[in-house]
Amino acid sequence: IASVLHNVAAALDASKRYEEALHCYESSLHIYETMFGAEDLKVATTLLNMGGLLAEIEDYVDALECYGRCLQIRRKRLGEQDIKVAKVLLSIAMAEEKLNLDEDALRNYEFSLRLFENDDEAKPEEIGKVLYGMAVIYAKQSNYKKALQSAEESVRIRTSSVSDIQEDVADALYLIGALHQLENNIDEALLMFSKCEQVYRRRLGDDHIAVANTLFAIGSIKENLGARSEAMKAFQESLKIKRDVLGENDLEVGVLYFQLGCLHKSRFEHDVSSSLLLQALRIQSLKLGEECEEVANTLLLLGQVYESLSKWDSASESYEKAVHIFQVIDANPIVVAKALGALGGVRVEMNEVVKAIEAFEDAIQLYQQELPQPEIPISQSPTIDDNLRQLHLDFADTYFNLGTAYDRNEDIKNALQFYRVSLEMYVKLIGQDSVDVAKTLNLISILYAKQCNYVLSTRLLKESLRIRELILGK
Repeated sequence: IASVLHNVAAALDASKRYEEALHCYESSLHIYETMFGAEDLKVATTLLNMGGLLAEIEDYVDALECYGRCLQIRRKRLGEQDIKVAKVLLSIAMAEEKLNLDEDALRNYEFSLRLFENDDEAKPEEIGKVLYGMAVIYAKQSNYKKALQSAEESVRIRTSSVSDIQEDVADALYLIGALHQLENNIDEALLMFSKCEQVYRRRLGDDHIAVANTLFAIGSIKENLGARSEAMKAFQESLKIKRDVLGENDLEVGVLYFQLGCLHKSRFEHDVSSSLLLQALRIQSLKLGEECEEVANTLLLLGQVYESLSKWDSASESYEKAVHIFQVIDANPIVVAKALGALGGVRVEMNEVVKAIEAFEDAIQLYQQELPQPEIPISQSPTIDDNLRQLHLDFADTYFNLGTAYDRNEDIKNALQFYRVSLEMYVKLIGQDSVDVAKTLNLISILYAKQCNYVLSTRLLKESLRIRELILGK
């Protein structure tokens, strides 16, 4: 009866009728313990299978308890070096990794690997699973070299003796692709993702979540390569699968709406972009709350889209909300400064010049706190980090925009002051012969002309003309 119950439990487990399966395992276990004692090998096998079921329903704590009891029995009855002990250690390590007990998991993976490698009866599948588990932990520890070696060895062992690749081998291929992507080996990453996509489709079907995740990875690479049409196709198929499997309001669906919104924005399809970003915003607000970094970033992007559509009221509202959230969550001051700069620009377009000036001044104060002006010309230092150079340029742009706001308000004195500051920064950052310098010289010359200082105005215009002819041609 115990044996029949055990077999019924295995069949129910395979049919995903987990509650009934667990009940049958428990009944079988009770009979075995009553008849043969708590340290019988049949008890150990039942405990191992119960642990597997519990792990499948993500109850890893109870799974570890079953595996631990099984390990004690097998070590006592079979000895420390038996291959059946190795199999339990593999199961324990897999559960520990899921609970982020990575050091314990790695230790058990290594122990089980030694046992498998010293036993002629060990199956390539088992060794491959150990190596893949180790690769996952190495990746979590940012030891990408070891992770790649272990994952590649796992795939080699698993595929050396079989022609039909299993879906868990595709998991290793996916990991290899992700590791290559981290190391910027884009061609290798794409090859691995394409291989695992094919395996997932063949083994799990076209509408499985694993296919959707792989398509998302492929889409991300294609987007970075500038292949926007291919990226969009991958993201759209991923979105369809995830929406069907996870539901319309799942956070992963929101991520795809955001990615597609970004792609449509880059193609100047702003109406479509705004619709997709609003969907992303709805899901983020629902799942993460209305005051979080993800919501603020989406609002910032949405504001840019509304600007492109000349929907100034909507853009202003989006930027204001983004600034508020960034301040509430104590975001990086540079991020807040950028959002304030964007808000100021929209307010200038709306002729809310006083409010624009306030936003620009607040942004400049943050830049000054976090990003002091360089003492030496950055343009003469080719080793300067590009990101740092861009931050300084954003700072300079804010001074320029503040000058524009005062210019719009017919405050020539302050307009000149801030145009000059931005001009000095542009020269330090990108050199005299740049479009930004020429543009600023033009506006300063107009203000001098308004003050009837035609000599200086003409001199600046000639310098602006020289720069533009040099850059653009006559």
